Amino acid sequence: MAQVGRPKKPKIKKLIKDILPIDNVFDDEESDMYEDYLDAYLNDFDADELTSSDMDDIMSLAMNKVLAYRLLKESKSDVGKQIDVATTLEKMNKQNEKVKESLSARRKDRIDP
Repeated sequence: MAQVGRPKKPKIKKLIKDILPIDNVFDDEESDMYEDYLDAYLNDFDADELTSSDMDDIMSLAMNKVLAYRLLKESKSDVGKQIDVATTLEKMNKQNEKVKESLSARRKDRIDP
């Protein structure tokens, strides 16, 4: 029997965890960190209300956190690298703030007064 009506909405939480092959991007420690950040961010949302835009933003936040960790770790003993990293981290923090504002605005829009 064919399905009638709109197709079911995919489970965004599952999709977020499966969409990016993190093992190709992060080492084991970073993969665990990425998963932990995803869980923390996803706990702030009702699973049924998540949209694809939320998915992209949550993945970006988690990835930026791990990349910031990587940059700080790599520059730990090199003052020259620390200066370069500081600029990159500042840009990432600004991007994260924009992403958080976007997530917050969409969440407020969903609240039924």
